[in-house]
Order: sequence, then C-alpha cells, then structure tokens
Amino acid sequence: MNKKTLTIIFILAVVVAAAGISWWQFQPVAAANEEPLEATGVIEARTVNLSPEVGGQVREVLVEEGERVITGQLLVHLDDSLVLSQRSQAQATWQAAQAQLALLQAGATAEQIAAAEAQLAQAEANLHLAQANLALAEAGATAEQIAAAEAHLAQTEAGLHTIQVNLDTLTAGTPPQTIAATETSLALAWNRYNYMRASLTTEQLEALRTALTTAENNLAAAEAHQDHVSEDTRNPVQIVNVFAESVVDAETAVTTAQQAYDAAQDETRPYTHQIEQVRQSWELAQANLVIAQARYDGLAADSRTTADALDAAQEIVDNAEELATAAQTAYDSLTSGISATQLAAAWREVQRLQAQLNAYALAAPGSTASTPSVESLLAQIEAAAAQNEIAAANLAGVLNGARIEEIAAAQAQVDAAMAQRDMAAASLAGLVNGARAEEIAAAQAQVNAAQAQLAMLDVQLGKFTITAPWDGILLTRSVEPGETALPGTTLLEIGRLDRLKLTVYLPEDRFGIVTPGQSATVTVDTYPDREFIGTVLQVADEAEFTPSNIQTQEERVRLVYAVVISLENPDLALKPGMIADAEFEQ
Repeated sequence: MNKKTLTIIFILAVVVAAAGISWWQFQPVAAANEEPLEATGVIEARTVNLSPEVGGQVREVLVEEGERVITGQLLVHLDDSLVLSQRSQAQATWQAAQAQLALLQAGATAEQIAAAEAQLAQAEANLHLAQANLALAEAGATAEQIAAAEAHLAQTEAGLHTIQVNLDTLTAGTPPQTIAATETSLALAWNRYNYMRASLTTEQLEALRTALTTAENNLAAAEAHQDHVSEDTRNPVQIVNVFAESVVDAETAVTTAQQAYDAAQDETRPYTHQIEQVRQSWELAQANLVIAQARYDGLAADSRTTADALDAAQEIVDNAEELATAAQTAYDSLTSGISATQLAAAWREVQRLQAQLNAYALAAPGSTASTPSVESLLAQIEAAAAQNEIAAANLAGVLNGARIEEIAAAQAQVDAAMAQRDMAAASLAGLVNGARAEEIAAAQAQVNAAQAQLAMLDVQLGKFTITAPWDGILLTRSVEPGETALPGTTLLEIGRLDRLKLTVYLPEDRFGIVTPGQSATVTVDTYPDREFIGTVLQVADEAEFTPSNIQTQEERVRLVYAVVISLENPDLALKPGMIADAEFEQ
C-alpha cells in the first residue's frame, strides 16, 4: 500500500468509530423515551374558605360538616334586623316619591279639574254678589233689588234648613247640644295639636347643635377637597365638577341644619313645625349620603380618577354618613320625651273626637259606610249659615240704606271676593296646565335618590348571608349560632369533590413531552380494576426539588417539574389524600 491509501483507510476507520460511539450513547435515551411515562402523586380537593364581608351576630348556620351543598345554597345568616328596618323605611320613601312623580306626570284628574272649576264659579258668584252689594250701598235699592235680596235670603234660609234637616236625620237620637259640644271640643283639640309649644331640653338642643356642627365641618372639608382636586392638572373637568356638586350639597345641608336648629330654639314655633323642620334636615342628609356613594362608585369606575381624588370622594361619603347619623339622632331626640308624649296624646284626642262625631251618624237607623260624616255636615251648616248672614245683611242694607262705614265694608268684601276669585283661577290654571318641567325633574331626582338608597341597602343585606360558590362538601365549620363573626374570619371551608386535582412530578428529561390538555390515565390502589381519565391542567415553568412526601431520599434530591392533572369525579369515588399513579399518553 502506498501512503495515500493508508491515509484513506485511517480516515474511514475514525468515521466508523465515531458513528459507533454515537449510536451506543443514543440507545438509552431512545429506549427511555419509548418507555411509558408514569408518575405518582397525591389527590387533592379544590377548596374555598368562606368568610363574611361584615361583622355581626350569627343568627343561623344551616349546614353541618360532611354535608353536600349546591351552588347558591344559604349557609350562614348574620343578624340583619337593623338593615331590614332601614330598608323598610327606604321602601316607604321610594314608594312615596314614585307616587308624587306619577301624580305630577299624570296631571290633574277630571274630578280635580271639575272641583277647581266649581270653586272658581263659586268665587265668581261671590264676587258678583259683593259687587252688587257695593252697588246697592252706593246707589240705594230699587224695588227689584229689594225683591231679589229677599229671594236670596229665602234661598239661603232654605238651604240652611235642608242641611240642618239632613243633620237631624243623620244624628237621630243624639241631642243637638251633644253634637255641638263635640264639635267645639274637636276644634279645640285641633288647636292644641297644631299650636302646642314645647320646651326642649339641653340634650335635645345639643343633638341639633351637633348635627349643625357636623354639616358645617362637612362643608369645609368638601371645599378643601374641591380646591385640591381642581389644582391637580391630572383631573379632567368632569371629575372636578363632581366635587363642585358635593360642595353645593354640603351648603344645602348646612342651610337645612341651621333652619332646624333655629326652629328648635324659637319657643314661639309650634312643636309640630319644629319636628317637621328637623325631619327635613334628616331626610336631606340621607339623600346626600346616597348621592355621595353614587358619585364615589362613578369615580371608582372611571380610569381617569387619581388615587387622591378617590380618597377624597371616600372621605366625603364618610362625612355624609356621619351627618346622616347625627341628623337621625337629633330627630330621634326631638321626637322623644315628655313633649312628644303630650303631642301624641293631643293627636289621639283629635282622632277620638273625630271618631265620636262620625259615630253619631253610624248610630242612626239606616246609615251605611257611605253616609256623610257629621263633621262634613257641620262644615256645610257653618258655610250655609255664613251665606245666610250675608244675605240677611244684604237685605237689611237694601231696606235701610248704607252708611259710609257700610260702603267701606262692602268695598272690602268686593276686594276679598276678587282675591279669592283670582286664587281660584290660578289654582284651576295650574291643574289644567300641569306640573312644570323642573317640578317633574325634581320629583324624578327624589325617586332616583330613594331607589339608590334602596339598592344600596339591598347590597348591604346581601353581605349578611354566606352562600355556596359551587357544588361541594362542607369540610370544616368553625362557627355556631349566637357567636359574633368578624369580617374576613373564615367560618366555613368547602371542598369541590366532583372535580379533583392530582399533582405529580416529572424529571427534567421527561417533562417536555407533557403539554396542557394532554390525557392521562389515573389508577388508585382502592380500585385496582378501574381507570380514571384525567387532563393535564398545568405544567410548571420552573424546576423544584422533589417534595418531601415523595418516598425515597434519592428521588427527593432530584430537580423535577410539577404537573397538575384535573380529574372528573362524578360518583365521588376518589377521595382527597389518596395516592394515585398517572400514565401519560404519548
């Protein structure tokens, strides 16, 4: 062989040797990849800890450990009696606001317009009569005028007699003097109720003063927040306007609180007027709280709102809540005590005397529920008697002629009748034309505020119950009825046993062939002849040392990747804590 041939043989030998070595090294890897990919792990349940959003006394616990629960099932009920009472009041306020809005939107009924037209016609008739009386007083009466005056007097006497007969028939068996005495007592009772004075205590005045001071502090805080937000150039004009509206609300609250405080200090004011003024201040404070919360929710949902602006809005909500509490305390204080007891007694006396008058009518033979009340007939008699006196005076003036003072009196009657006519005409025009747009808008705002308050209380009520978020088993229960639960404290633990998870660990050289969504066959020693189908849910992104629950120390020091397998368990055969083997499809 020559040198060139030997070189070629040497090169071929090296290549063959390298190929052999490479083949020999690859054989274990290929063999390993052809082996079934198996791993062992522990079955776990998916659990959730349930805790209340608010604190309170536990009224009911409706499930025991080990019981199955379904999605939405009521598990724990906290005491919500206070919020329920607040909701009842809010419901009444909302219904009243809706009724007022519907009344304004619907306009006057045909009956109301007809009544207003009748009042206008009566007012015009009275004006004509007064003008005729004035003309008689100034010019003297003719024979025809005297005859007309006599006829009018006879007509009023007949009308008075007819009403009196109706009253006598209605109250047959009841002496007239008894009815008259009851009517007088009723008038006095109304006066006592409407014009009762009250000497407020120091505590009552202090409660009103506290509400006023709180309103003033809220106004100062609202103005400071407005200045701070407007100076921050990150805030758009819409957010700045929200805080400007809060200042307006705070100013109105100060005005009503001041009026309530002034009314309480004015001893000449009737007690009912003082209570009404304080009630208005309280209702406004409640409405402002609802509006402040709605503004906060709107700002929280607006991505443009800065953290400082949101904190300021929350402080305005807190301040509004403090004022609502102070105003309610003032109202409760004013409507309690000796004066309130006396006012309630005065009202009961009014109701008693009204019922007594009506009882005279119901006691008469043949009376029904639709029979006119004695009180209404007495009012008709009073009006008819007044008309009769006017007619008699008119006839006397016609017969006797008028003195200067009588002419002046007749002119005064004309002026009064004209004023009544104008008032009746304005009332009729208001009914015919309907409510103004701003009145309807204000009523709609009241409805919206009441509805927002109702919705807020409904949300609050929902926080007093704990329901199951999914179907499962109650694993632990750490609360009993009568205990006090704190917000965020775990009361129940629910496990979802119809869908479990199995976590296994694969070595670095094998985990790469497993992907989410891949199927795996799972077996447990308890059911050796049964296979469970699972689905790879998650493959870890980072390696870790084998967990301590792996049996051998050799395996525990290896770097592995966790693989989570989802297992459907509709018949609940699998239990948390079981050791399971998983074989992955390749």
